[in-house]
Formats: sequence, C-alpha cells, structure tokens
Amino acid sequence: MPDDQPRSPDVTRRRVCAVILRDAKVLMVRHVENTREYWTLPGGGVEDGETLEEAVLREVREETGLAGTVGGLLYLRRHRTPDGVPAAETCFLVKVDPAAVATTGFDPELAADAQVITAVAWHPLANLHADRQVGLAIPALRRLSR
Repeated sequence: MPDDQPRSPDVTRRRVCAVILRDAKVLMVRHVENTREYWTLPGGGVEDGETLEEAVLREVREETGLAGTVGGLLYLRRHRTPDGVPAAETCFLVKVDPAAVATTGFDPELAADAQVITAVAWHPLANLHADRQVGLAIPALRRLSR
C-alpha cells in the first residue's frame, strides 16, 4: 500500500532497510525532501505480496543499482510513525559483489523531477554509531562476525 493511502489505526506500516558493508564502510543514500537533507540506509516500504527479503533486495536495487543476497537479520524495531501509525522496521545485512559500483537510484513511485534520492556513498562504520539505524545494527553485526 503506498504511504499516502489512509490506513486503519491497527495496520502496521512495514519497512525494510539494508546494511551493506565494504572495507569497514556502510553504503548509505542521501535523501533531500523539501528543505530536509539526510543520509540513511537503503530501504523502504514492503509491497503487497512481497516477503521482507524480497522487499529489501528490491529497495537496494532501486536505490543503489546493486544486486545482492540477504546475509542475515540484524534487527526488528517496532514503533509509531510521527502521525501515530504502528510501524515495524526490519533491517538485514545484504551482501553485494565487492567489485560492483553503487549508483544513485530512484523511487519508481515518484516522477523524474520529484526524486528524493540524490547520492549514494560509503561512510566509515566507526563514524556512524550515533545514527539510529546503524546504531541498532552494530550489535548484530558484531554477533555475525564472530
């Protein structure tokens, strides 16, 4: 269901995100919406009929141009959106070809002149502990690397 559609109060908005690692760096996408600019993990809403794994791989492909495989579940976070809608964010480790080049992707639901993804870049993991999404993923990444 697109994000602009009305929902009943008991419907949970399902969202996925991906941690993609390379040389101790995390791939992030930059969004510019109105006057707001921020970096975030690749991800987005789960479409009807999609599994969480299918959704995260689709979002990675759309936003970064990379094909990947799911490497493991990192976290599940339940919360409420700013407008009070129950939400669940599931974050996965996604593995990509180490030689593949990430490209600035797109949101297929937006017109070409309304795109919000403006860049992709690798950010040092050590600098991202304060980032909410990456901060939640770090303990799971440590467990997976043992």
